Amino acid sequence: MAKYTPNYQLKKPEGNENYNVEDQNGNMDIIDSKLAELFTSVGNGKNQVKTAIIAKGGTVAGTSPHSFQELVNGVNSIVKGQGNAIESQVLEGVTFSNSDGTLRTGTMPNNGAVNITPRTTDQTIVAGYHNGSGKVIGDADLVSANIKAGANIFGVAGKPSVVDTADATAVAAKILAGDTAYVNGTRITGTMPNKGAVTITPGATDQAIPAGYHSGSGKVIGDPDLIPVNIKKGVSIFGVSGTSPEYKKMTPYHDNTNANTYRTTCITDDHFYCLNTSLRTVRKHDRRTGTLLKDTYYNPYSWYRGFYGEGLIALVKDRYVVDIYDESLSLLHRVTLSTLSSKEIGDVIVANGALYVVLNDNGRYWGINKYDYSGNLLGTYSFGPSDSSSLMHPILYKNNIISTGNNGTISVFRMDSNGINYSGYTLENQSTMIISAFINDYQL
Repeated sequence: MAKYTPNYQLKKPEGNENYNVEDQNGNMDIIDSKLAELFTSVGNGKNQVKTAIIAKGGTVAGTSPHSFQELVNGVNSIVKGQGNAIESQVLEGVTFSNSDGTLRTGTMPNNGAVNITPRTTDQTIVAGYHNGSGKVIGDADLVSANIKAGANIFGVAGKPSVVDTADATAVAAKILAGDTAYVNGTRITGTMPNKGAVTITPGATDQAIPAGYHSGSGKVIGDPDLIPVNIKKGVSIFGVSGTSPEYKKMTPYHDNTNANTYRTTCITDDHFYCLNTSLRTVRKHDRRTGTLLKDTYYNPYSWYRGFYGEGLIALVKDRYVVDIYDESLSLLHRVTLSTLSSKEIGDVIVANGALYVVLNDNGRYWGINKYDYSGNLLGTYSFGPSDSSSLMHPILYKNNIISTGNNGTISVFRMDSNGINYSGYTLENQSTMIISAFINDYQL
């Protein structure tokens, strides 16, 4: 019995069968038919493959019908994938591929809507996906008026008038009445009275400066007469020490004893001294009461002349000797003058730590010598007969020796460190009573 192939039913002769041309031709027809079907199917398949390759972005070289190699090359030209994303850059749970064509799953965390409230330090924005509904919280109070002067918060500068008043110490009494201030955040209205311009005239007692605000236009009244010469010596008024001697009232003193004869009186602030020519003594009396305080034996030679100056009393002892006492009548210096030659002492003046001696030459005044307390000659001034009568009764005024003459003349001698200089100023034939006016006019 004959057998057939399973796919196309080609007849297979048995070994004991003879060759049959019809069987061979039948098999050939079947084969031919099937080959035709196969060619058509393969051609259609290649076209479909080509279409698919092109649809995937590939390219097929050559023209149809294409060889399998051309189709293989076309398949290989299809790009597997694009991009360079990695898993951490793709939302978690979402698949993707990149240039290697491998299917991947993203790992980027989904943070959804994140809200951030600003603080004094930086806050990290967490990595991952944000859905766009998150925000950095704003605050309507972030304005200049709410920020301290000098501070800057998120680009908003503080208002100059916003200051920290926590360290302020003012109280109402220290703030001008009607004005306001802030202390530790609290508004305070001042109560300090406004005194404006206060004028005070100094007096003998303290005057309270009233509490409150003073405008700066007030003053303590000054007085141009507040100068040393207008204040009693030994007294200080508002820091100005007086230089004016006190002219104390002197109690009249009478001594009509026949045995007592007096000449030449020296007067100090508190005492007066007189020479008793009868007893040959110098007496010290209280100026206010006249009480005799001390009587010291003196015994002058002939002249009874004395002078008080610089707290010292100079008395002419004899023609060439001057005794210098302190106010208690204690002898301090006995000055012997060896340079007088034929001349003798007329009058004496104590000034500037030196002794000025008016010289007498046989009744005529000859000049002035300056000595130290040891009797050393320091300077001299002599003059001729024309002005020799101008040295009677000299007085000391502001470092000048002023002398009157018996013919009414007045002469001025200026004392300096080198000796004595004659001013050359003489008033002729004038009364000795004009000395006071002369002193003022001459401006010594």
